[in-house]
Amino acid sequence: NEEILLQILTTIASMNAGENQESLALLLGTYSDQVTKEMLANLEDCIYNSEIHSFIQRGVLRCIPLEGVSKCIFPLNNVNGEREEITFLQNQLGTHIQENFHPQPLPTSWVFFHLALRNRYETTKGWCSLEDAVEVGSTLGISRENIGNVLSVIHRQFGTILFYPEIASLAELVICNPNIIFKPISNLIAVAFGENRHAPLITEQIRCSGQFNPDLIE
Repeated sequence: NEEILLQILTTIASMNAGENQESLALLLGTYSDQVTKEMLANLEDCIYNSEIHSFIQRGVLRCIPLEGVSKCIFPLNNVNGEREEITFLQNQLGTHIQENFHPQPLPTSWVFFHLALRNRYETTKGWCSLEDAVEVGSTLGISRENIGNVLSVIHRQFGTILFYPEIASLAELVICNPNIIFKPISNLIAVAFGENRHAPLITEQIRCSGQFNPDLIE
């Protein structure tokens, strides 16, 4: 679990490379009815004494005062059918986020650009080329020089369009429907950690390098 968490935090931290990027993670622990206060305290101690603590220091993994005590794990009993605990936690975390993070307002032309891309490509192939995006942007007065910045802001703030200009092999690609990536990955994880003849091989590849042989997706 620590290894998986480190991989997730590393990915989030990489998204903060740009100026004014404030991607963050909150660690929510479910099934709290199965964990004692002592066990929870031990888990927090383990986090503070592991590599994960460096992400707390950098502000990627957030600690928030909860009932007067700063916590990095927010326990939640999600199976008892009661909304009171969930609502309390939503309010506490929501208040912290509203007080500390201020999304950049989008110009109207950027909003229409966002909608135009999704309407044109979301239900077809799910992606378009950067040149396609430039063409759509030009109809809304967005210059070729600014299109990369517009795509990056939409990616960082909403995640409904994905754009990775820092990765050479993806720099000319705009993903208009993230589900074309997330759904196969979700299925792959289910296969990797489930009962499947390829499961041991996929699991080993993911754990060692975070990558896997594309042939195994079939």
